[in-house]
Formats: sequence, C-alpha cells, structure tokens
Amino acid sequence: GTKDDSSRSRLDVLVERKRVSDLVQRSKSGDHWKQLAAMRECCRHNFLLVENDTTSASSFTAFTTDENDDDASKFDPFDTVIEDEDGIFRLYWHLLLLSTNHSEVKFIQTRDEQSSLRAIGSIGLMATTSGELLSKEDATVEAPISPSDDQASLLARLKKGGVPWSLAKRVAMEIGSISLLDRLYKLCESDECRSALLASLLSDFGLLENGMKSTAHRWSHAIFKVFTSNTEKVAVKSRAMEEHKHLINDHGLFLDLLHTYESPEEALDA
Repeated sequence: GTKDDSSRSRLDVLVERKRVSDLVQRSKSGDHWKQLAAMRECCRHNFLLVENDTTSASSFTAFTTDENDDDASKFDPFDTVIEDEDGIFRLYWHLLLLSTNHSEVKFIQTRDEQSSLRAIGSIGLMATTSGELLSKEDATVEAPISPSDDQASLLARLKKGGVPWSLAKRVAMEIGSISLLDRLYKLCESDECRSALLASLLSDFGLLENGMKSTAHRWSHAIFKVFTSNTEKVAVKSRAMEEHKHLINDHGLFLDLLHTYESPEEALDA
C-alpha cells in the first residue's frame, strides 16, 4: 500500500444483488436476513436488488444448507421461507417498515441482468456526484437487523394479553416488532382507524384451532386494546380468556371487554 492509505475514502454504498431464484432457494436458512444485517453494519446506503420477475418465485423451492435440519415437518413460528411472490412482497414490506432513517436497507427490482447493471451504475454515479464519500475512520457500525427477536417480543406481548397464538403469530410476522406496530398505530388519525388497522391482515381467520371465533374487525379492535393495555394487568386478562373461552360466543369481543373493564366478572356481565 501507499503511505496515504489511511486517508483514502470509499463510496458509502452497498448493493446486494439477488436473483429471484437465489432469494427463494436460500430463504429457508434466513440467509437474506443475515446478509441484510451484515450490509447494515458496513454502509449507510444499502440496497437489495432483486432481479427477474417476482411471479416466477413459486417455480423455485427453498432448501436448507443445515445438515442437522433433518426434520422437514418441524414448524418455526418465525419462518423466513419465501415460497411465492407474496413472500417477496412481505420482505419488501418489512424493509419499508424498518426504513426509519437513511442507514436502513432499501430495495430495487429489475427485469434482467442488463437492467441490474444499469441500476448499479446509476447508484454509483449518483453517490459519486453527490459527494457521499466516507473515510475509513469515519465509518460507523449500527446494530444489525434482528427480525426474529423483534417478532418474538411482539408475539410474547400479544399472547400475554390473551391474543390467540395463531393471530399473535400472524401479526408478529407481518408487522415485525413492537416499535413498528406502535408507529403504525400513531400514524392513524383516530381510535376508529387504529381499531380497524389489522382487520385486513386477519380476514382469513374464522374459527381458530382452539375453538375461538370472532370477526376480523373485532379481533383487530381487541389486539389494539391488548397492545395499549396496562402491561401489569395483562396476565390476569389472559388467564380469564383461557378460563372462560368455552362460555363465550364471540372471543374477540370478550377479549376487548376484558381490557376495557377492571375485572373479568365485569367483562362477563357486559
């Protein structure tokens, strides 16, 4: 090296290119999330470039590189597997929710290899002309993305408040973390809007695996109540939900009432 190596600068930009086939096939091991975390530690301006038609995602099969993963039937509540176009769009959705500042990962979608090369060239040109240069000694390291930990915390909070496991899992997987759900609620203009926020997300839940049932709008409203409830008392509400579930016709409504009234007895009387 030369004597002035320490003063050399590099573009503060990183692009990770993934063909749709690569993204799907390596998703079972969560490789895409691991790479996104590593990218975030490296640069301030990070891009995930997804190449090819996303509708082709269902043509590929996810596989694992873990030789110890012999039980193909085991279930992971925070499954990172991408099986179709909806799975890719879910990844985009999570990236958008995580993009709270300029250091987060953004995404680009291109049609083919030539389009990808043009996109990468454009990014490099814009970064160079805008003066976005970073000296080695100025580089900062930020905490890596940890989707499973965030999802686990949200899942635990909802379950603790009495939300059925399958509903809590869906919300945790789709939203991603407590802070992101809180931000979405704050973006709503009214409590009516907040109450209905998750209704479309839960539209395919009718009769649950444990016999509980309600409408999507009532579950959405109940989850909003659970999320904003006094955390010191949620355990009592959850026990009451479990104890009285066989007596209730509308479990979403009952969960809402449990978090509205002081005692389970008042909720039952209502």
